[in-house]
Amino acid sequence: MKRILIALFFLVVIQKCEKITYVYDNTKPEITEQITTETQSSSVKISWETSEACSTIFEYSSYKNVEKPDTLIFGEFREIHNIELNSLWPDVEYYCLINLYDYYDNGPVTSDTVFFRTNSNELSKCWSYIGANKLSNAENYLKNYLQSNNESVKTQFTRAWINLNKGKINQAEELMLKIMDYNPRFVPNFAGLLVVNKLKGNNQNVIKYGNDILDRNSHWNFVYADTDLNYKYIHAMMAESLLKRNNFEECQNHIDILWEIIFGETSGVQPDIPRTWEIKGNEYETYENTLISAIQIIYDNI
Repeated sequence: MKRILIALFFLVVIQKCEKITYVYDNTKPEITEQITTETQSSSVKISWETSEACSTIFEYSSYKNVEKPDTLIFGEFREIHNIELNSLWPDVEYYCLINLYDYYDNGPVTSDTVFFRTNSNELSKCWSYIGANKLSNAENYLKNYLQSNNESVKTQFTRAWINLNKGKINQAEELMLKIMDYNPRFVPNFAGLLVVNKLKGNNQNVIKYGNDILDRNSHWNFVYADTDLNYKYIHAMMAESLLKRNNFEECQNHIDILWEIIFGETSGVQPDIPRTWEIKGNEYETYENTLISAIQIIYDNI
């Protein structure tokens, strides 16, 4: 009898085990509803739906700064997705990419690039006047903006940039150093401090702030006003400062980067070979003078 009961037990267990099935999902998720954006002057809400529950890796940046976008990771699995980005600059074009993974790690499924422009407001109009060098108008728009908005890093930086353009270098620097205390990763402020130190002849700080910018984005551009300040000028200013500090090797590294970008070729200059001390058909007696000429030609072509 005992043997019969044991046999029946195993028979039941075997029958129950035969009903267990495992299904492996190797189907990639899809975006089933069009991605929508709802913009404000300093924020955007981005929404979409997916064919199954997904986690998201979300990348975004201002349109001109696409090499190193900001990245947000949303690990919760869901089919209806809503993301809100805040602290954006007004009247600036941004882009974003959505990367999806389902529960079985199928992915990434990457969306098409989504572009949006934040709405304009008094602050963006202020920057338009800064770009046009109408600084009194810029100050008035900043004042109007602050009547209904709190002081922030952006408004402090705007005031600092106005001071810089008015030649009030010390006041601009003081504001920018305060901003560093509030937000030591605010890249536009690095650019401001770089310009301040260039004007004051502090070459060591020009190099420092230039590295701070390029380490974060080697193709950075100043998108907040109509200005030529971009990664090319940063390389050029760093090359000039390195030359003044007799760091010829690092100086030439920046020259070679720009030479390739601007002219599509290497400069060909070598420190120990005098016959290479030639720039655009002009020969020079010293390696240092060759670098000086190269920097000037770069400034003329960016």
